Amino acid sequence: MNFFTLVVSRYLLSSKQESFLRIMVFIAFLSVVLGNAVLVSVVSIMNGFQKEIRAQLLQNTPHLTIELDINQTEQVKTWLSNNLELENQVLLVRPFILSAGLIQSKQSAQAVLLKGSDTVAEGFIALPRSLRFNLLLTPNDTVKVYSTKTSLNPFGSAPITKTFKLLDTPSDNDLIATISLADAKKFFSVFSAGLELKLREPFKVDSVASEVKKILDTHSLAHKVTTWIELNEPLWNALQLEKTVYFIVLTLIIIVASFSILSALVLFVLEKRKELAIFVALGASYKALRKIFILLGAVLGVGGTIVGLIVGLCFCLALDFYGFPLDERVFGISKLPIEFSIKNYLLVGVVSTLICLASLIYPVKRLSKLNSTQILRQ
Repeated sequence: MNFFTLVVSRYLLSSKQESFLRIMVFIAFLSVVLGNAVLVSVVSIMNGFQKEIRAQLLQNTPHLTIELDINQTEQVKTWLSNNLELENQVLLVRPFILSAGLIQSKQSAQAVLLKGSDTVAEGFIALPRSLRFNLLLTPNDTVKVYSTKTSLNPFGSAPITKTFKLLDTPSDNDLIATISLADAKKFFSVFSAGLELKLREPFKVDSVASEVKKILDTHSLAHKVTTWIELNEPLWNALQLEKTVYFIVLTLIIIVASFSILSALVLFVLEKRKELAIFVALGASYKALRKIFILLGAVLGVGGTIVGLIVGLCFCLALDFYGFPLDERVFGISKLPIEFSIKNYLLVGVVSTLICLASLIYPVKRLSKLNSTQILRQ
């Protein structure tokens, strides 16, 4: 054990240490630990929510949407299936129709966006969880749907209505009710129509979109191609902004902890000035004294950061193993999601270390103003 390590260990571990100073050191260390633990835990939870939302979107929404005339969907579907470049990338091509309507249950009514799809049988309707909850529906209930189309009767014109039986399985989309394609063509005005594509590799959707546009442009068809990334870009931006704001706000905890380290080191300089003066009288340089306090601050800052990261990791592992229950009707998931990222852990560790090391600047500078001769005379 060299001189610097011996002095630092004595300052931190000596039972003869002043109780107040010992408490200050413990508070500074604990503040860094808690700051890092909270920060990595929140970042892991935010990453978990992002991953879960992305997984649900990829599962429940089309990866690529082509809006075009309803009479051209079958023709375009054939072109896409015969294209060699898309053969291995496109898993599914499905026609759809979008329309507006009003759904009425025995207790309530609500306007809704309806999608006609071949995933639902005629006479049935799949509603989002939130809509089922708002309409107070139970399995095997029936609902009446009012179309924007009208029909003439002896009293004038009235909306076309149809009674649908509720499916046990909720709609794939949390905002859209789903009916059969045949029902949509018969009873509802077409708001939008086209094809939905599911891809083997959703994150390569941009290259597929370019190829689809090329095919449609070749045949001079009016169209609009939208990827799932473009459709959900505001959501990704909002989630990323929220994650950044959380990171910045929670970093303030570590900044506050760094002030605790600063206070503890200043107290060390004041309380140990006689010992420090003796070191100088025995031949130690001010550079050596600075090394002592840099090492002392590193133990509190870097050591607290490492322990905090470990505590945060253990907390996240416990949350992931035991699970924190969530209301599935609201969040769509049954427990709090956790996603571990080495990159984020390293980022938290680096930021915390830099902040803690920055807190050493003032106490180290104060050492240079230490007048050992005057202190020894006192």
